[in-house]
Amino acid sequence: MKVMRKLLVRKMEIKSYKCYNTKAEIEFNPNTWIQDQLGNMNSVIKYLTEFKPEFVVDYVQHLIKRIKNAIDSIEKKDGYYDLPAIKEKFEFLDKYPNLRILTQEFLLAHMNPMKKSPTDSKKFIVYGLNQSMAFRRISYHSVKSFSEMIGKEEGIKLYTKILTRIIEDANKKNPQKSDISVTKRRKNAIKSWCEIGMADFTCCVLDEHKIIFRFNNYFAHEALKDFNDPDIAYYASCYGADIPAFNKGRIIHIRRTQTLHHADFCDEMYWDSRVHNNPKQPSLDFTRKLGKRMKLEVIKFGEFNPNALDRVLEIQPVETILSIANNKVNNFACLKRLDHLLGFIDRNYSSFLEKYIENLNTKFQTLLKENLFGDNKFVLTKIFEETDYLKKSTNLVENILSYYIELLRLSDNFDWIKDRIEVKQRDYFRSFLIPNYYYLLVLTETIGREEGIRLFKMHISDFLINQKPKSPINFTTLEDSFEKRKNSAKNPSDWVIIYGMLSKSKLAFRNDNCLWIDVLQDLPDKELKYYVCCYGDYQNANTYSNGNVVLTMEHTIAQGDQYCSRVKHDTRIDWNLEHPKKEFFDNMWPIHDSKKEN
Repeated sequence: MKVMRKLLVRKMEIKSYKCYNTKAEIEFNPNTWIQDQLGNMNSVIKYLTEFKPEFVVDYVQHLIKRIKNAIDSIEKKDGYYDLPAIKEKFEFLDKYPNLRILTQEFLLAHMNPMKKSPTDSKKFIVYGLNQSMAFRRISYHSVKSFSEMIGKEEGIKLYTKILTRIIEDANKKNPQKSDISVTKRRKNAIKSWCEIGMADFTCCVLDEHKIIFRFNNYFAHEALKDFNDPDIAYYASCYGADIPAFNKGRIIHIRRTQTLHHADFCDEMYWDSRVHNNPKQPSLDFTRKLGKRMKLEVIKFGEFNPNALDRVLEIQPVETILSIANNKVNNFACLKRLDHLLGFIDRNYSSFLEKYIENLNTKFQTLLKENLFGDNKFVLTKIFEETDYLKKSTNLVENILSYYIELLRLSDNFDWIKDRIEVKQRDYFRSFLIPNYYYLLVLTETIGREEGIRLFKMHISDFLINQKPKSPINFTTLEDSFEKRKNSAKNPSDWVIIYGMLSKSKLAFRNDNCLWIDVLQDLPDKELKYYVCCYGDYQNANTYSNGNVVLTMEHTIAQGDQYCSRVKHDTRIDWNLEHPKKEFFDNMWPIHDSKKEN
């Protein structure tokens, strides 16, 4: 019974949000919030006392001076509220009452104007940007004081030690719950950021457990950019999430490679550490283009099957030998390809044809354990009827086909005409791929590697052009091809391919496995395997599109990559043959565990 599989369609969600709004209002309890900020200042003094006790008094006086100067420069607007003092006790901050008082005054001064909430007497309404400026600027003055007093390098080292301890305390106090997920975190974050008008940003869901944001602007940068010190601004606002202590013990990890303090956008990736172990960050080029991309519909064709090569096929010996030798449809028919190669050499480089045939014969005699034809040489007569050059090389054909039968691992005693024999798919693939490998290997040994590969490539293209069907080729557009692939994706297959339409003129696909290369693991030369198994795809893409499509390919399993990255370009629409970066293909669909790099 034929098993139908569910079509797997995945959209690489790429959505842009225009939320930046300096006048967006938020409702909050200033007493609770200021208490938290005073707690942060208390932690700074606490750990400074631990690491550099002789420095504390001078540091506090320097910080007080900076804060007081900042307050004096702020215009107090209508709605500036002198809230009652926070009653909470702070062990270290309370030793410096002037710093505590000025910190609260500084925070309130930056948050004005405030107005009372119409629904909750304890809450006020304030601009989100003003709230951000309040706590980020007090942090800026704190870090700047370290830099001014002991130099930027030493100041940042000291601040890093303090910040690390503060983050460790926070992680212990508020550990992430086990039911947290990237999806939940993303939805909550986007909702919050848009409500407070925090940023203009683009979100790309790389997979269910990994996302990346591109921030075009955000409050952290806007709140501090007028200080004209991007280094201190970074350490005061963003640095905390970049130090190792931040991710330690967390489930959802974060990483950035740049921020708006030093670049034109910030790349911020989140991933579930239970699923991904330190995944690679998408390139800056990939993230830079996110805002320009439309949603990409991606489909998955096939499923990984660890037993695929042990699948059993039933063959009839004579029929199979004739098919593998000269089949009109099978472009990998091993004798049909060789017959064309010999003719191609004769027409263009006849001087070494005889030597090449001699070397081929020697190679297959060496590979062959015994001649398996015996009394069944009648098969050869039928084969010679279909060849132009091989009919002159009887011994070579007999040796190649005997080796082919040997690769099929057929039993010793069978009726060539009546029996139907079971063979494994692994052996079936090897039977026609390995002879083609040796055709190229012997060619490089006969005329040199570089010249042999060059000639072989020319032969493959010429061969496939000559194999073009006489009936009209049913190709319209790449979009139509994609739709047809979607319809066929429900059918079972051991070949796993990810497809995605980049545009009307570009169809990308990622081959996640290659059973052909899997069966050739015992052959040492990756480059030759690539030319045998993959190179013809360039010509076929053009031939079977009526000359309208060009294929680009940069990564191949044959050459040791995780996957094959390919794009078909319809040159009727666009002659730009730019191939997407590796990061694009990495993120089309989660890479199977068996294919991940160590």
